[in-house]
Order: sequence, then C-alpha cells, then structure tokens
Amino acid sequence: KELERIKIADLKGYAKDNAIAAKGMRYFLELWRKHKGKSLRHWAVTEIGGNNHENIHIHAIVWTKEREELERIWKWGIVWSGNKKNEKVVNYVNARTANYIVKYMSKKDEKHPNYIGIVMTSAGIGRNYKEKRETYKTSTGHTVNLNTYWRSLI
Repeated sequence: KELERIKIADLKGYAKDNAIAAKGMRYFLELWRKHKGKSLRHWAVTEIGGNNHENIHIHAIVWTKEREELERIWKWGIVWSGNKKNEKVVNYVNARTANYIVKYMSKKDEKHPNYIGIVMTSAGIGRNYKEKRETYKTSTGHTVNLNTYWRSLI
C-alpha cells in the first residue's frame, strides 16, 4: 500500500524494482477482472534473478483452471502450468512447487544482501486454516495430527 502512494519514477534501486513488479501484477489482475468479471486468487513473491541477468521477476501461484487465458493475459514472462502426462497436466501445485515459491520469502540472497522481496496475495488466503485444521494430509496421502508447535502458533 505504501508503494501505491509513491510515484515509481521517484524511487531508486530495489524499491523501484519491487514497485514495478507490484504494478505489473496489479495491471494483470485488473485485466483478468475486466475479461472474467471476477478476481483471480493469487499468492506471489518477487525475486532478483541470478546468472548475470539480475532482473526482477515474480514467482506466483494462481488459482484457475483457465491456463490458456492466463497465458494470454500475462504478457511479461513464462507461465508454467505443470508437467504433461498422457496429455493431461499434473502436479502443477503440490508441496514441491509451493516450497519452491515459499523459499523466496526467507532466502538470503548472497549476491543482493540488501534486497527484500515483497509478497502479493489475495485477501483471505489461509484465513480459515486456523479454524478448521487439526490434521493435515501428507504427500503420501496419510492424515496426521497437526503437531503441538504449529497448533500453538495458529
């Protein structure tokens, strides 16, 4: 919200990078609402790239089954929608892909130690977790109790 009141041209460095990414995400969500008439649930985090290109980019999970529409509206990079198996997309959001994105929230970037990424998320994601969850399913399909540590945090 703070970045919305400041003009991007007045910003410098990583603050400017994050403001540009946030504006791009906001623009994309506005286009989606214009075409679909409803908002797109999302969770995203910014990162400064490595391997000598050092461009800001966004890692995100969006909740939609309309992959083709997503690729058409998002114009600023790659849309990965999962692996194909027998002509069907599988494993597009699972523990591995979620962990891949979550790591950017806590990752210490040795090359850019002063960079702090921003998280852009739909309101209410995870809101009901604390009221409804005393158990969870493991990746093997087993239902287990939430441990005492996590239960006390929630």
